[in-house]
Amino acid sequence: MATLCMQIVVLGKTVQLVLSPERRTARIFIVDDGAGSHPPRTMSIEQYVDAGMTDDEIARHVLEVVTMSIEQLARLQPYNRTARAQTHRLRYPS
Repeated sequence: MATLCMQIVVLGKTVQLVLSPERRTARIFIVDDGAGSHPPRTMSIEQYVDAGMTDDEIARHVLEVVTMSIEQLARLQPYNRTARAQTHRLRYPS
Protein backbone atom coordinates (compact mmCIF):
# COMPACT_ATOMS: atom_id res chain seq x y z
CA MET A 1 0.00 0.00 0.00
CA ALA A 2 1.38 3.36 -1.04
CA THR A 3 0.88 6.74 0.57
CA LEU A 4 -1.62 8.89 -1.34
CA CYS A 5 -1.32 12.69 -1.42
CA MET A 6 -3.96 15.12 -2.70
CA GLN A 7 -4.08 18.88 -2.60
CA ILE A 8 -6.82 21.45 -3.23
CA VAL A 9 -7.29 25.18 -2.72
CA VAL A 10 -10.43 26.32 -0.89
CA LEU A 11 -11.14 30.02 -0.38
CA GLY A 12 -7.47 30.96 -0.36
CA LYS A 13 -6.44 28.05 1.87
CA THR A 14 -4.27 25.25 0.52
CA VAL A 15 -5.38 21.88 1.89
CA GLN A 16 -3.04 18.93 1.58
CA LEU A 17 -4.07 15.41 2.52
CA VAL A 18 -1.59 12.59 3.14
CA LEU A 19 -3.36 9.24 3.33
CA SER A 20 -1.46 6.33 4.89
CA PRO A 21 -3.60 3.22 4.36
CA GLU A 22 -1.16 0.90 6.16
CA ARG A 23 -1.37 3.13 9.26
CA ARG A 24 -5.07 3.75 8.66
CA THR A 25 -4.60 7.48 9.12
CA ALA A 26 -4.99 10.69 7.17
CA ARG A 27 -2.95 13.82 7.93
CA ILE A 28 -4.49 17.13 6.94
CA PHE A 29 -2.32 20.19 6.41
CA ILE A 30 -3.90 23.63 5.90
CA VAL A 31 -1.99 26.73 4.84
CA ASP A 32 -3.89 30.02 4.80
CA ASP A 33 -2.51 32.59 2.35
CA GLY A 34 -3.10 35.36 4.88
CA ALA A 35 -2.62 33.72 8.28
CA GLY A 36 0.07 31.12 7.58
CA SER A 37 -0.08 27.44 8.39
CA HIS A 38 -2.23 25.66 10.93
CA PRO A 39 -1.03 22.66 12.98
CA PRO A 40 -1.60 19.44 11.00
CA ARG A 41 -4.46 17.19 12.05
CA THR A 42 -4.34 13.41 12.06
CA MET A 43 -7.50 11.35 11.84
CA SER A 44 -8.29 7.67 11.73
CA ILE A 45 -9.64 6.30 8.45
CA GLU A 46 -10.28 2.85 9.88
CA GLN A 47 -14.06 3.14 9.54
CA TYR A 48 -13.70 3.94 5.83
CA VAL A 49 -11.25 1.10 5.21
CA ASP A 50 -13.56 -1.31 7.07
CA ALA A 51 -16.48 -0.09 4.93
CA GLY A 52 -14.57 -1.16 1.82
CA MET A 53 -13.81 2.29 0.41
CA THR A 54 -10.79 2.57 -1.87
CA ASP A 55 -7.88 4.85 -0.95
CA ASP A 56 -8.96 7.33 -3.60
CA GLU A 57 -12.56 7.35 -2.33
CA ILE A 58 -11.38 7.93 1.24
CA ALA A 59 -9.08 10.79 0.22
CA ARG A 60 -11.78 12.49 -1.84
CA HIS A 61 -14.32 12.08 0.98
CA VAL A 62 -11.97 13.57 3.60
CA LEU A 63 -11.16 16.50 1.29
CA GLU A 64 -14.87 17.05 0.70
CA VAL A 65 -15.53 17.22 4.46
CA VAL A 66 -12.60 19.61 4.99
CA THR A 67 -13.84 21.78 2.10
CA MET A 68 -17.34 21.97 3.59
CA SER A 69 -15.89 22.87 7.00
CA ILE A 70 -13.75 25.69 5.58
CA GLU A 71 -16.70 27.05 3.60
CA GLN A 72 -18.97 26.90 6.64
CA LEU A 73 -16.41 28.71 8.82
CA ALA A 74 -16.05 31.39 6.14
CA ARG A 75 -19.82 31.94 6.17
CA LEU A 76 -19.80 32.28 9.98
CA GLN A 77 -16.88 34.73 10.17
CA PRO A 78 -18.86 37.82 9.06
CA TYR A 79 -21.38 36.97 11.80
CA ASN A 80 -18.59 36.57 14.39
CA ARG A 81 -17.09 39.95 13.45
CA THR A 82 -20.52 41.61 13.73
CA ALA A 83 -21.19 39.96 17.10
CA ARG A 84 -17.79 41.09 18.42
CA ALA A 85 -18.39 44.65 17.22
CA GLN A 86 -21.78 44.72 18.97
CA THR A 87 -20.24 43.34 22.15
CA HIS A 88 -17.61 46.10 22.09
CA ARG A 89 -20.32 48.73 21.64
CA LEU A 90 -22.26 47.44 24.64
CA ARG A 91 -19.39 47.87 27.07
CA TYR A 92 -19.72 50.72 29.47
CA PRO A 93 -16.82 52.69 30.90
CA SER A 94 -15.93 51.77 34.46
